[in-house]
Amino acid sequence: MKLEICIASAKSAEIASEFAIDRLELNSGLELGGLTPDIALLDYIKSFSEIPVMCMIRPRPSGFCYNKSEFMMMRRSIDNFLSCGTDGIVIGFLKNNATIDREKCLEIRKAVPENIDLVFHRAFDFTEDLTESAKILEDCGFTRILTSGGEYSAVAGKEKIKKLIESFKHIEILPGAGINPENCLEFIKYTRAKQLHGTFSNCRRDLSTSGNKLNLTGFKDYDENSYLETSSEKLKSLIMKLKSDLGSKNVI
Repeated sequence: MKLEICIASAKSAEIASEFAIDRLELNSGLELGGLTPDIALLDYIKSFSEIPVMCMIRPRPSGFCYNKSEFMMMRRSIDNFLSCGTDGIVIGFLKNNATIDREKCLEIRKAVPENIDLVFHRAFDFTEDLTESAKILEDCGFTRILTSGGEYSAVAGKEKIKKLIESFKHIEILPGAGINPENCLEFIKYTRAKQLHGTFSNCRRDLSTSGNKLNLTGFKDYDENSYLETSSEKLKSLIMKLKSDLGSKNVI
């Protein structure tokens, strides 16, 4: 069983590195679904950790259909992360009709060396036909698909995830969203998943701005005092649960 931890800060990277984690997915803006991180964060992680790092390439929130300037910026981000030693690129492209943008996927595959993992993120879950979408991504040469089975959580989408795992042998299916120490074993047994993805985090508070009612974003319902940070306790609990049931030789 492999574990991929989704992180967005140096502290989360340090916490995750205390465990024998298989991969890190590096982001910013987890509360927005994950955005392109600062390259300095990748550089810092590489200075102390040997855990493979997958870098998110997503220039903005709200959808996955990008204009020419956004796409060119994404290409530059990829080049920058490659030069800094990333082990993988996480990316996704949809057309306005919520189908996979094959042309952009093929162009990115050509730009990313074969020894670098290429992962299609949860834009996949917004497509209507997951099986057909997976076939397209397999044909485009992607390494993995991160998916919740088209549902709000991987547990809710377990039927479709199981079908994808059974149907595809040349592209990895990486379940993610809502998996935790309490539901992981039942989920794994049902789907036969060989890897899991999650933040396994707690909500932290930064009270430095709490004394003033100003809101820098302009969105009145947005909580500027909170952020997600990897939880050592949740990771430890998850790993212990997996080891106790699956056997230590089969878990990270």
